Amino acid sequence: MKKNNVKSLLTLLLILISGFAFSQEMKIESFRCLENDLSARMAKIEDINNELCALLIINTPEKGFEFFGCNVEDVIQKTGEIWVFVSPGVKFITIKHRDYGSIRNYPFPEPIRSGNVYEMKLKTIKSPQPIDTNSVKNIVEQKLNEILSQQSKGNETPNNFISRSDITLFKGIPIEGTKAQMVEELKKKGFVYSKEDLRRLRTGFYGVESGTLLSGEFNGMQVIVSVVENRGKVCGIGVIDKMKRNEAQIKRAFNDLVEQFNNHKNYSPDKENQKISASEEIRYGLSIYNKEYRAIFYQKGLDGETSEKRKVIVSLCGDGSDFRLLMYYENGFNAADGSDL
Repeated sequence: MKKNNVKSLLTLLLILISGFAFSQEMKIESFRCLENDLSARMAKIEDINNELCALLIINTPEKGFEFFGCNVEDVIQKTGEIWVFVSPGVKFITIKHRDYGSIRNYPFPEPIRSGNVYEMKLKTIKSPQPIDTNSVKNIVEQKLNEILSQQSKGNETPNNFISRSDITLFKGIPIEGTKAQMVEELKKKGFVYSKEDLRRLRTGFYGVESGTLLSGEFNGMQVIVSVVENRGKVCGIGVIDKMKRNEAQIKRAFNDLVEQFNNHKNYSPDKENQKISASEEIRYGLSIYNKEYRAIFYQKGLDGETSEKRKVIVSLCGDGSDFRLLMYYENGFNAADGSDL
């Protein structure tokens, strides 16, 4: 970016924010049972204990909300409202939004019963607040000087700026944003929520949580994918093949997948030979020696360069007789880096 363009953009920013900023928050205005609504019974979504879920209809025009609780089974975005399926008997729910903050452990004012439908009116508020424009001006000028300093050293972007071309892609989707946003993008690619897969793989697979386990097709395989986040930002996509294989089959499938990555123009291998040898006994390696079988590749950006921040890991798991292929697409820019320690 040219210096004059940078100055123009920052000047425009100052004009736009002069005088006012907006504080944003949300609150629950009302909560009631819709006694004659049969939507929950028609949806027939069950929880992990095979009980028919209750349905919370969240009335809000906004998108990007996340819902947390040990009994949240599915979340469906609809026009003007969000459908949240929960287990009967749940007492609390936490609602989060990147812009509007969070409502933690909201206590339901009445019992949540199986097959019932409840309406929650959620109001989002933007309130103009006066700001100190001198403080903002100083911050913007400081950032301008940092950008120009980087450019004077021959760098077009500051080190802490991450362009879209630097982000790891999964099926063409940049692995970024919130978990709710990523789930919606995956649904656009044909992935769907699977209650049966949630029951089968609820624990032990890349931090699986209710409502984030989706099924679909990937690279000719029927797979289950999970969205992984760190500090509210998506940092990876976990992929597990639904097909169970014996030792000979998993070895062949693993090596075939490694060969596909080796031959793909958009990836570079971490090292030359990452295949499993013909003599390797995977069953004993996993169960007795706790060996890890994995191959690492680095995805190339739009500039054709590879980066350790765009890592893809191919691995496998099994219980001694049945094995599955695993893949993990990582956005290293959002991964845990020890800053919280």
